[in-house]
Amino acid sequence: MKVLHCLLLMLSVGFILFSCAQQKTAEQREIELQSEEILNSGRQYYLAHNLWYDNPRKIEAINFKMLPKVLGAGKPVEKISIAYEVRNNATTHIRFNIKGEEQVYRLYFSDRYQKNENGRLTYRELMVRTFTPMTFDEMTNDLIQAEINNIKHGTIQKGMSKKAVLISWGFPPLMATLSLDDSRWTYWKKRVPHIYVDFDDKDRIFESTWYGADGNSADVIE
Repeated sequence: MKVLHCLLLMLSVGFILFSCAQQKTAEQREIELQSEEILNSGRQYYLAHNLWYDNPRKIEAINFKMLPKVLGAGKPVEKISIAYEVRNNATTHIRFNIKGEEQVYRLYFSDRYQKNENGRLTYRELMVRTFTPMTFDEMTNDLIQAEINNIKHGTIQKGMSKKAVLISWGFPPLMATLSLDDSRWTYWKKRVPHIYVDFDDKDRIFESTWYGADGNSADVIE
């Protein structure tokens, strides 16, 4: 009887684990499909937003705005892959090259900045956020010229849309921005200083702490 009881218990646990594995949200399934497309389709992909860094071998997805170098949105990329830790098969970072260049870039994230009460970022999601099949012109075809100019300079400006901010500055870390539907997005200049970006009811910037001595102009986009 003990053997039968143990067998039934193992089967029950296995069924629960299998059921949990099947209960992925539509969003999770879509992210998996898109990430597999990026890894295996052979299509040309591009950087979906500006990416700040210092050391190409360890780029942090938090996108600190005071770092000295920027990979521009729309740059063509190749050799995208996920790196795994052999011992436990855990993802450690995303690797990619700028098309035609030998330099390998490694993109990481930290749970410290990329989780909140609603969940945590995954490397599959980070990949989908970072790479797009659209060229720069396709990404920005519904933006006005002032927004495009800001994106090319890695800046933001009063009146910019949320879409333009995402392409210029990337996604706000989950630590302080629960949802892109929030009216305030929080970014980081360095390890400590925050940058607050506040949007109006039309999802356009009406105020930001970036507008200071070390920030860009606060001129209004009409």
